[in-house]
Amino acid sequence: MDNSYDENKIMQAILEKCDFYYDDALLSKETIIIEYLKFLAKQFSPNEKTISFAFHTGSKCFDMVALPALLIGSLFYGFSSIDDILGNLEIGDMVIYKNRKYKSKRYRFKGFSIKKMNNIEYECIDLEEDNKEKPKLSLIYEQNKHLITPYYGESEKTGGQGVKKSNEFRADFISHILDKPNNEIPTTLNYSVVIVAPKDYIIDLCKHIGIKYQDKIVRLTDIVPISYYTSSDKSSKIGSNPSNVEAVIKVASNISTAREIVLDKAGNEVIGVMLLNAMPKKDNYSELDILNKKMIKFAIISEPLNLKLCDWAMDNYKSAKFFACTRDYLEQFENNIYANNEFTKDLNNKVVNIICHDIDVPKLNNGISYDDDKFKKKLKKIEFDDSFDKVEKDLSNNNF
Repeated sequence: MDNSYDENKIMQAILEKCDFYYDDALLSKETIIIEYLKFLAKQFSPNEKTISFAFHTGSKCFDMVALPALLIGSLFYGFSSIDDILGNLEIGDMVIYKNRKYKSKRYRFKGFSIKKMNNIEYECIDLEEDNKEKPKLSLIYEQNKHLITPYYGESEKTGGQGVKKSNEFRADFISHILDKPNNEIPTTLNYSVVIVAPKDYIIDLCKHIGIKYQDKIVRLTDIVPISYYTSSDKSSKIGSNPSNVEAVIKVASNISTAREIVLDKAGNEVIGVMLLNAMPKKDNYSELDILNKKMIKFAIISEPLNLKLCDWAMDNYKSAKFFACTRDYLEQFENNIYANNEFTKDLNNKVVNIICHDIDVPKLNNGISYDDDKFKKKLKKIEFDDSFDKVEKDLSNNNF
């Protein structure tokens, strides 16, 4: 990770530099969602591996904002520079060049050269089409490097046939988030994150979630390539991917496939895993050993409040961070709607339902209930500051 980015910059990027929408419905201004996003932002840590559990009300709003937060947070883990990417090209490799005036085309890379223009020498990158009647391109490297992408598709022909137009806001959005010039934003990222969620549900979210910034809106699929995986080597694209580069967001519908992707050494390094309503239903959590893999920088499990799962998580991940929508915590958010739409109404209804209905709760190992007053008082600190092992010690020692 680029250590010049600290936690505050990640927090600012997620909470202040943009807003999250499902189509036209604004989601990210609700007070409880802001608190949830603060929690998520702290999981993208510059200095440590993080494992976190979020137990929410069951509203779709939590999953809807988790996806763009994940995308933005992962951008801060750094990526190969454009110079590194283009420097690894070999003569004859296919690339896509997004001409400033015309649509993108496939070309063959012919190397680097020095050209003199107006008595000034410039380093150039040379491209050509298979049709020898077409003129070779000799492009000034520094002015054009961000417009060139390695091509990993199946076509062996140069030209523009079958090349979809790339999104003009991609580099602009990443530049806005990272405070970097557009021409320093690489056309490809060399890492991946894995999301585990029900197939149709997650594909719908990937297609409809939008991020608004500076009066512009981009879809998740405009920013990074996303694919749905049935195994580590079988996938289908979600949205556009003109260069056929490896997916940055890899979606799977079960933990077994996610585990396969994480352990696959042939693909990009997987730096993070997020589970959205995807925990095993039979209390068999053995495959969650992927959360402990050294290469995983962050693991986020976000589920509707499930006391059995909560108990298991606290027993097995005592250093993890926790966010929990218990009745006492939710009282401050009741009937507090900022943007009135079907999703925020449902969000509020689920808050009210939890507040107004008694829920049977198990006891901690020391006999204290999850809804015990002492535990409630400490809960607000758990979700942002403390791991559960410290909380449990405080409870045992009456250290309040």
